Amino acid sequence: GRGGFGTVYKAWLRGEGGFDKLVAVKVPNDERTEPGQVARLKDEARMLGLLRHRCIVGVDGLALLEGRWSVVMEFIDGVDLAYLVHTHGPLPLGVALEIIADVAGALDAAWEGRDVDGQPLTLMHRDIKPSNIMVTASADVKVLDFGIAKANFETRESETESLRLGTQHYMAPERLDLMDHATSDVYSLGAVLVGLLTGEKVGRTSARVAVHTEVIRAAMGKLRASSASANLDVVDLIEAMLRYNPNSRPKAQFVERRCHEIVGKLQEPNLRAWSKRVLASIIENRPPSPVDAPNPMDTWTGSTWADATQPTLKASEDGPISAALQDPAQPESKSSMTLLGLMVVVGWSMALVVLVTWWVLFPAPAASTRFVPLSDVVGEPSEADGDPIGRDAAEDAAEEQPSPE
Repeated sequence: GRGGFGTVYKAWLRGEGGFDKLVAVKVPNDERTEPGQVARLKDEARMLGLLRHRCIVGVDGLALLEGRWSVVMEFIDGVDLAYLVHTHGPLPLGVALEIIADVAGALDAAWEGRDVDGQPLTLMHRDIKPSNIMVTASADVKVLDFGIAKANFETRESETESLRLGTQHYMAPERLDLMDHATSDVYSLGAVLVGLLTGEKVGRTSARVAVHTEVIRAAMGKLRASSASANLDVVDLIEAMLRYNPNSRPKAQFVERRCHEIVGKLQEPNLRAWSKRVLASIIENRPPSPVDAPNPMDTWTGSTWADATQPTLKASEDGPISAALQDPAQPESKSSMTLLGLMVVVGWSMALVVLVTWWVLFPAPAASTRFVPLSDVVGEPSEADGDPIGRDAAEDAAEEQPSPE
């Protein structure tokens, strides 16, 4: 897949002992990417590394690939909810509620998560929307893209408190005033649920109470016109999630529990059965994503990326997740190198540095130089004097020489 900031490639992560793992690699499109964007990318990897939940995309670490900081992540073979609704239309009530319950569980885990020191993360995703939620044929639900998430942890690099980041159709109204709340993601999730049941978006968020009221009234009118309107529990839950006052909304943990309670009363196929029967076919027949313009980094497809501190990454011959990004006849990248080649270059470079340093510190003596025994200048050192300028000094000089490592 490809966006304005970067491209996501399907690749093999290859380690020692024949270890292979299929991964997704998010790579910035340009090595001149703004520092703030790079900081958010690195923060995303660090945050995902601190989270443990089956519905949050896993991360294998950061890698510096040809000058670009990239995130190596879990590969997910599925479709996002935006594509699913566009292709299938409104989802069955039980299926939609199970998806929302899984996402709510992930949001609760992110909020309650702890850093390496045991301190609360209080992590907010801040961009919950259909395109950032994927579902697989095995009914696995995954929350993606924590690029603008906000959390408390020491190694955070980016500052996003003063930025109005997000997607306005799904943003909680307080976020338009640059305020974040524990239930801001719950509002976004309520807007996603309306879209899953009606096939239409909730209107654009407004920080003005009167405008917000009209937007929600119109959205609830669409919901009541759908088949989901027969279930009053669902209508009440959505109305609560979309309230203007963040303190009046339920927490993610309550949303997860309430969705499961409602699903338990329904006589409908569950998400797993529906995924095998319907979703598997949609995933199998999905077309490649369109590409608006050629991408110069497409030459990476089929090449080997090497990093001195990371296992080797081998781009899949299938190319990016969007197969249209790569022309099968395009040659392999000439700029790539194997890990062995990189090690040889680094080794020769370090050897040259050591030789130059030795020459500077210990130049060859001139022909007229006459060496005088050290004892003639300072006398023989006694045991009381130790060895102030003898063997100890030679050892100190050796320690000051740069290490070949």
